[in-house]
Amino acid sequence: MKRHKSFTFCLIIFFLICSKSYSQGLRLFQLKNDTTDFILENHDRFYDQASFLSNIQNFRIEPYIGTSSIETRKGSIEKNFLAKQYKLAGSSKVEISESHSENGYLLQERIFRIWKDTTWANSSKSIFIYDSNNNLIENIIQDWIEYSWENTLKFVISYDGMNNVRESIYQTWEDGKWVNQEKGIYHYDIKRNLIELSGFIWEESGWVNYWRHLRNFDSSNNLLEELRQSWHTDIWVNELKFLYSYDNNHNLHEELRQGWNEGSWLNMDRTQYTYDNNNMIKMHYQQWSINSWTNINQSFYSYDVKNNLIEVLHQNWTDSDWENSVSIVYTYNPNNNILEEILSLWQNNIWKFQTKAIYSYNINNKLAEILGQYWSGVTWIDSRKKIIKYDLFDNPIEELYQRWTGGAWVNSTLDIYIYIPENTNGKSIDYILYQNYPNPFNHVSMIRFYSSQSSQIMIKVYDILGSEIATLINEEIQPGIYEVEFNATSLPSGVYFYRLKAADFIQTKKMLLLK
Repeated sequence: MKRHKSFTFCLIIFFLICSKSYSQGLRLFQLKNDTTDFILENHDRFYDQASFLSNIQNFRIEPYIGTSSIETRKGSIEKNFLAKQYKLAGSSKVEISESHSENGYLLQERIFRIWKDTTWANSSKSIFIYDSNNNLIENIIQDWIEYSWENTLKFVISYDGMNNVRESIYQTWEDGKWVNQEKGIYHYDIKRNLIELSGFIWEESGWVNYWRHLRNFDSSNNLLEELRQSWHTDIWVNELKFLYSYDNNHNLHEELRQGWNEGSWLNMDRTQYTYDNNNMIKMHYQQWSINSWTNINQSFYSYDVKNNLIEVLHQNWTDSDWENSVSIVYTYNPNNNILEEILSLWQNNIWKFQTKAIYSYNINNKLAEILGQYWSGVTWIDSRKKIIKYDLFDNPIEELYQRWTGGAWVNSTLDIYIYIPENTNGKSIDYILYQNYPNPFNHVSMIRFYSSQSSQIMIKVYDILGSEIATLINEEIQPGIYEVEFNATSLPSGVYFYRLKAADFIQTKKMLLLK
C-alpha cells in the first residue's frame, strides 16, 4: 500500500502560493477577455499591466498556460497579482476561487513532480483542508525530502458568520513545529466590501503591526480609494495611495497612484482605460515627471462580433511619437474557444513572429492540449507542450508539461490534482472512495481512498456474480489519502466491483477489465 502523507506573506488572502508556482518559481501574467486567455512567461513580478508591457522586451516570451494574473473584462478590471488561490471579487470581497471546481468538487491535494532520467520524482505537495461550509481553512505545503514528505509552509484561514475571510496566518515548519511568521486581519462594511486589511509580523511571542490598507467604496461597491501605510515605531506612516474613477457603466476609467513625500501626496503614475460596449479597447499608461504627465506606453484591444478578443497591439512612447512594440493575434473555433495565438515583435519597422500557442479540446469542450512553438525565421518549431487529463466530472486531474528536444517530446513536470465533493448538508466528509484509474484497465489499476480520521479500513473486490475476488486492505490507518493496487493479471476480462467499508460507511464502485 502506498500512502500520500497527509514568499513571505502577501498582501491579501490570495497570498496563498500554489505548489507549482512555489516549486518552479514561475510568475505568469495574463490578459483575459471573457473567453480568451493569453499568457506571457516572466521570471520577475510586475505590479501592473503597464509596467509589465513596458518591460516586455527585456525577457524571452514563451506561450505558457498557468495562472490568471492580470485580467481585462467587460465592465471591470480584476488584478490578481500575487497568487492563484484567491481573487478580489468586484474589488471588494476576498473570495476563494481556485480551490473550488466549477462542478461541485474541492481540490484536496496537488502534487508536483519532476521528470528525472526515466521516472517521475516527487518535488512538492499542497494539501487543502475545508470546513463544513466548504471554506478553505488550511493549506499545507510540503517538500519531498529523500524518501518522505516534510512540512514547509502552512496557511491557516478563519471566517466570520458570513463566510468572509476574517484572519489568515502564515507559518513555517521549524524544528518539528509550526512557527508563526505573518498574519492578516480583514474588516468589511455592511455590504461585505473589504475596507481594511492589516498585516502583522511575529516577534518573539506576540504579533506586531507591520502594514495596513484602508479602502473606500462608492454606493455601487466600486473601489474609490486605497491608502497603504506601514508601521514605524509607534505610528502609522503613509506610503502609497491609489485613486480610482469609473464611467457610467461602472467600468474602471482611471487608476492614479500617488506617493507620500514630506507631508504631501505626489503623483507617481496613472493608467487610463477606454471602452466600447463595455469591452476595453485602449489602455494608456503615463508617469508623472516635472509637473506633467509623460507617456510611457499604450495598448489597443480589438474584438470580433462575439466579443472575443482577437488582437492586442502594444506601443511604447519614444521621444515624441508612438512606436509599435508587441502584437498578439487570436483565432477561435465556433464554440468561442481560442485555437491559436501568435505573438510578434516590432523590429526594424516590420512585425516579426516570435511565438505561437495552439489549443486543442476534448469532446466535452475542455482544454486538452496546448502546443507552444517559436519562429525560426523560416518556419514554426515545436518548443513545449501541456497535456491536461480530466476525471469523469471534468475536473483536471493531471497537467503534463513536456519540451521538444528536436526529435522527441521529453517529460518535464507533472501536476496531479485530487478532489473531494463539496459538502451540501453542512456535515464533514469522513470517507471517500475514488474511481479507479486507469479505467478501463489492463492487468493493473490503482484505487484511491480518503479518510478524515483514524479508522479500520477494508477494501474488497467482487466479480459480477458477487463472489469475493480479493482483499486489498484491511488495517487501521491514520487520516490521509491512500492508494492500493489491484492486480488482475490472472482474471478474465469483465466488470468488477470494489467496496470500501469503514465503521458504518460503505461505498461501492464499478471497474472494467479489458485484456
